[in-house]
Amino acid sequence: MNLFDLLPSIRDQGERDTCLSLALTDGHQVARQSRQALSAEYLHFQASKRAGVELNQGVPVWAGRQALSADGQPAEDACTYSAKARPAGWQLPPGITVLWRRETDLHPDRVSESVRHSLERGRACVAVIRINDAFIHGSGSRSVIEDFMGPDRGVHAVLVVGILQEVTPAAFFVRNSWGTEWCVEGYGSLSESYLEARCVGVISYLEEVH
Repeated sequence: MNLFDLLPSIRDQGERDTCLSLALTDGHQVARQSRQALSAEYLHFQASKRAGVELNQGVPVWAGRQALSADGQPAEDACTYSAKARPAGWQLPPGITVLWRRETDLHPDRVSESVRHSLERGRACVAVIRINDAFIHGSGSRSVIEDFMGPDRGVHAVLVVGILQEVTPAAFFVRNSWGTEWCVEGYGSLSESYLEARCVGVISYLEEVH
């Protein structure tokens, strides 16, 4: 099955630094081989609690991974995502009982190899990247972001969903969480050299936790 067939419409994180939770959520949906969207809001709430950070802030990789394996997440309609900042003290809706959990693995080295291995297994993976201006503007020749030079503009997470076959050298097709205005309808391509230079870790999906 094509991974794109399993993914919901492109997400927009809006005012909140939730890129990791959004990417982990959509990758989890692909790993489940299901078209049922999952709740990134629930996952981010649990990861924020584990990390001791405010609900609209970003969460560290360890907290997102722990939340996914220990707390899990329900379907999207049980706890829908808000692109607007959540007020202080916001709590999850009551009565959430059906949760899906999954183990993940973190690959800090040989990132391109890790991405290929995950895609060969029919699973997307999350790339955590030190982004630069080229990424922010979605700019590159042949619709591929190749320029990895320049200052860091923050750490950001995207979902890697495929390999771009029609370019040489290789490039990886990624799904962002900045709405449809970024690159082409929210999807873009990163060259292998860009990924190797700027990716600080790849999160791959293991088996479901029962």
